[in-house]
Amino acid sequence: MNTKPSITKRTQDELAQIIIDNLDKNVVPWRSSTIMTASGGIRNYVTQKEYAMLNSMICAIYLKARKQTHPFFLTFKQAMDLNLRIKKGAKSCPIAYFSQI
Repeated sequence: MNTKPSITKRTQDELAQIIIDNLDKNVVPWRSSTIMTASGGIRNYVTQKEYAMLNSMICAIYLKARKQTHPFFLTFKQAMDLNLRIKKGAKSCPIAYFSQI
């Protein structure tokens, strides 16, 4: 089974820059035990489904870069369905969608 992730060039560049910035500070962002072990790992808040390896790593890197430790994520639509407000200026975290090719 072949799969192809859908990550844009801009997202790849942004993620690479976060990794480089952290490595320059001698921080390995994907080795955060508090993030990776909280509630069993990084997961979707609504479905409680744990993210797979790549998405889990991406989320962990973004959480570390933003100095956050919560392991839960929502899509914009899920937040709207729950009548939640998104703070002005809030930043998103990209998630790779995989499909069979």
